[in-house]
Amino acid sequence: MEHALCQKEILYVNVLMVLSGRRCEITPCDNKTCEHGGTCYLKDFRSECACPNGFDGDNCTISPCTSIPCLNKGKSEYYVNAPYYQCKCSGGFKGEKCEVTPCDDKACLNYGHCQHSMNDPYYLCKCFDGSSGDMCEVTQCNTSNPCLNDGECEYSLKFPYYLCNCQNGSSGAECEVTRCTSNPCQNNGKCEYSINDPYYKCKCLDGFSGGECEGTVCNATNPCLNDGKCEYSLKYPYYQCNCQTGSSGTKCEGSIYIR
Repeated sequence: MEHALCQKEILYVNVLMVLSGRRCEITPCDNKTCEHGGTCYLKDFRSECACPNGFDGDNCTISPCTSIPCLNKGKSEYYVNAPYYQCKCSGGFKGEKCEVTPCDDKACLNYGHCQHSMNDPYYLCKCFDGSSGDMCEVTQCNTSNPCLNDGECEYSLKFPYYLCNCQNGSSGAECEVTRCTSNPCQNNGKCEYSINDPYYKCKCLDGFSGGECEGTVCNATNPCLNDGKCEYSLKYPYYQCNCQTGSSGTKCEGSIYIR
């Protein structure tokens, strides 16, 4: 019987380093703990852990979440697919590591400065004087538009917090100065600004014509005959003839017999 036991010991001589127990029934893996679902196996008479994807270390204790922390208070969680972790972001942050802030895709207007906020929508625009609104979009340019004569209004950091870019033919802080300031229109014609040279146009009263309303029927055709004097009239046909002695009619076309 002793010879048989000795033979059994000799038979297991190659595994004595890895097996224990009276019957060699205890393996090193029985004393090896592999965390996170890892599996123990024997390699070169030693116990090793085959770790799930992403985990590392002798006992699979090193999580992918340990070496790659999430930013901006994001919570790291294990994920079965590469890169074996995912960040649960909060406070409006996003991105693989919660590195993208709400301000990265929210541009405050008119030089406003974007700041992160813990309340939805998780950003806040700090506006300069003269601008307001969630995005600092409200200025005098879009509430009252002080620029005249088709001037283009732009927000300015300096008081009065706007700047007028004037069209050709106009000038002044609010583009208020034009050729109409000197009123080149004659005969009570109304002057209006124009973006085309000469940068004004005259709206003439009935009976007047010309670029500056300088023309009338009287100086265009002079319908008065027999040296009659033509004068402008507000009524159609917008002229009247003051006839010389001895002539009469609307156009002084008739003769008066004098004894």
